[in-house]
Parts: sequence; C-alpha cells; structure tokens
Amino acid sequence: MDKESAQKYNTLLNTEILPTRFGHTETLAALGLDTYVFEMLNAMGIASLCYQMHELYPDLVRQVLTTAHIGYDNPQAPTYENCSFSFMADGKFCSLSLDQLNEIYEILDEQKDVAVENKFTPTERFWDLIATGTGSFASRKAYHSQIRNPTLGVIAKMVSNLLFAKDQTSKVTKGELQMLYSGLEDEIRRSQAGLPFQHVQTNPGFHLIWMFYTRKDFLLRTDNKKDRCSSLLTLLFKHFRINLQAYAVNYNIEYVDTPYLISCHILRDETTYRFTDKEGNVLFIKLPQPHLTNFSTIENIRFLPDPEFLCANPRAPPPDDYMDEPEDITPNEETAYDLAEEQQPHEEDPQGDHEGMIRRSRAAAEQTPQQYHRAGKEPAGSSAGAERLPRNMRMAGRSESGESD
Repeated sequence: MDKESAQKYNTLLNTEILPTRFGHTETLAALGLDTYVFEMLNAMGIASLCYQMHELYPDLVRQVLTTAHIGYDNPQAPTYENCSFSFMADGKFCSLSLDQLNEIYEILDEQKDVAVENKFTPTERFWDLIATGTGSFASRKAYHSQIRNPTLGVIAKMVSNLLFAKDQTSKVTKGELQMLYSGLEDEIRRSQAGLPFQHVQTNPGFHLIWMFYTRKDFLLRTDNKKDRCSSLLTLLFKHFRINLQAYAVNYNIEYVDTPYLISCHILRDETTYRFTDKEGNVLFIKLPQPHLTNFSTIENIRFLPDPEFLCANPRAPPPDDYMDEPEDITPNEETAYDLAEEQQPHEEDPQGDHEGMIRRSRAAAEQTPQQYHRAGKEPAGSSAGAERLPRNMRMAGRSESGESD
C-alpha cells in the first residue's frame, strides 16, 4: 500500500463498517411477496447476490475500499470483455475480470455494457406507471416512497442496499430505475400497454464494482461515517484465499426485514403496507393480498387498488412521522458512468386522510388468492431465495427477445 493509500486507510478507520442488509425470506413470506420478489430478482440476474449472506471483515473492507480500482485493457474503448476489478487485501494484490466476478457472485452476464444508459427511452413512462408524482423523472426528485406496488417497493430497497450502498437514503437513481425495469421487461413487452420497450444493457456486476470503487471517495468527503455495502466483499476474500483468521470478524447478519421496512415508512406495522395514490393521499392496505401484489397484469404493476381492498391507518402517527426523509447522502449524478445523484433537499412525507373513503367503501370482498407464475419463467418457492443458483440455470425460462436498443 503506497503512502496516499495508507493515509486514506487511516481516515477510513473513523468509518463504522456495518453488516450489509440481505433479503429476509420470512418477512417476505409473511407479506405474501416472497415468490414475486425472488422471481423478479432472478430475472434481474442478482437473486443469489441478494439472498446469500456473508460475515463481515471490517479491517479487510477498509483495505479494499482504499485500493479498489476499475481498469480496462483499452481505456479508450471500455468494454465488458476488457474490464477488470482490482484491490489490495492482506498485502496481496487481487485482480479479476468482470466476467470472473459475475461467475463468483452468480450474477447474470447477458448484459454487457459498463455504463448506465443516459438516454433510456422508457424512463418517463415507466416511472409514471409505477410511482406517484407529476412531471418527468429526475433522480433529484424521485423517491422510493413514491413506488406504489409493495413487491416493487421492497425490491427497490434491496437493490439500493446491495448495488448502490444506500441504506437510509431514499432517492431513486437512473441506474436503480433501469434495474427495476430490467426485472419487468417480459411483463412490459407482454402487456402491450403502449409503454416503450428497450433492453437494459448495463451489466449488474458493473454496478457492484462501481459501488466498491467509488465508496472510499464518498466516505472520505462525508460526515456520515458508516458503510453497509461491504459484507459482499467476503466472497472475494475467500476466492483469493486471504488469511481470514488473522482478522476480526462480525458474524451478525442484518436484513431488509419488518423492522427495517417500518423504519423506512414502507410498512406501517407488521402486516400493513403504506403507499400514496396519484392524488397524494396516503393509503394503507393489509398484506398478504397476492392477487394485487403480483405482476400478472399491468394494473397490478401500477397498483391503484379499489377502495374495498384498503384499510384504515392501523395506529396513531409515531412522534417522528412528520419528520423529513433521512438525510440523502447519495453521490453526485454527474460522476462518471452516471450511477448516482446529487444531494438535494429532503422529500416531504405527505399525509392524506383517506379514512372517510374507507368508511364509505363497501365491505371487502373475499377473494381466494390466485396462484401466480410469471409467464415464461420457472416458478420459485419461498425458500429458493436462500439457495445458490447454478449460473447455467439463472436464465432458465426467461423469454428471449430479438429486440435491441
């Protein structure tokens, strides 16, 4: 480690390295979302990444974040094929290609781009479909809390945690939105709802190494000295046979679970989902209701349920319910590869009184939840998310398309 890297490492000693949050199958099963979340993450090519848990080695993490580097055999023409990721750990120089990294993490390698598409045609219409708000999509003004479908909302939180190092921040970047779109490409194409269709080409593994590569600069310039993205590095430590016994280990595993979803104002309580309709009214719905939360129709993806399926606010507002969103600490959108957005003022947490509407609505009709299976995809059970996916099976059942950008 050179002198400059050593100085950065010493600065990172002030950073609290915390366990990464992984998907929690029990929480998802209780909400009736487990199958749909897993299938969409599988379609995105990151299911194993989201569910395979790892212990944490904080000091090794600081070494990696200090020295992480993305390189290309031909810097003038960066491609998937000539992209590599390198770092120092335990005095050892470690380097591997992006393709090798995808093999280790069992990440889909169908997409080959190493940059986020700035001119992604479906952006405006897709955001209007899934989220509340007016005007065009802008990452400075787009929030996770605007996404209405609970399955999609939970997936957005998982993706932002695991690929964009965003634990408490709430804004949606272009990269995150395109990742969500990639998980619904088949449904959007099949719906014939007039939405523009375009394949997402950015490789998910590139999002991962870009997060590691840019993390140190963010931590060095912010007062928020916490990091939660780095349990994922343990797979690389084991791949390179780093002497892990020489380092302190944190075996605690944290999750995108019920308490976390409540703290993010996604859940109101253990079984009540909170969302906002097109008019800005805050509404509540009891889960599970799989006939509404799956992606079998474009109406479900839009998620504006009839009043009969809604419920009243299950509890009085907590003391901090009217506080601003947590401070947004996401990096500048204008940085290379356009993978994040600038810090902007906090989103207001609007409240709408819909209980009168609920009292006037007819009694909820009893409906038997329908079995749901994404067309053209292998069904997945609730426990499948915890299993490793053989690389040659990750795309099993995904419908192929000859369409291109």
